[in-house]
Amino acid sequence: MSKLLALLNVFRFGSEVANPTLWKMGHISGSVVAGLILAMAHFGDSVGYHVAIDQVAADKIAAAILIIANIFIVPATSKKVGLLPPKSQASDKTDGTTDETLYN
Repeated sequence: MSKLLALLNVFRFGSEVANPTLWKMGHISGSVVAGLILAMAHFGDSVGYHVAIDQVAADKIAAAILIIANIFIVPATSKKVGLLPPKSQASDKTDGTTDETLYN
C-alpha cells in the first residue's frame, strides 16, 4: 500500500520522480516509436515494405503510447505541473494557516 501511495505522490503538484532526465528520454523515445509505427503502417506499402499491421491498429498503438506518455510521464517529471494538488504543509506561522504560495 505504501508503494501505491508513493506512486500517487509523484503526480502531486511540486513533486517529481527521482531521475526526471531518464524518464523524459523515455518519453521522447516513446514518441519516436509511435511516429515510426504510424509512418511504417501508413507509408510502408508505398515504398515497397509491407508491415504486418493494419493502419487502424497502428493508430491505436501510437495513440496509446502518446496518451500514456503525455498524461503520466509529463506531470511525473516536472515540479511545475501535477495531476493532484500538493500535500498541505503547515507553515511556521503562529496563526495555524497554511502557506498557499505553491499555487501562485
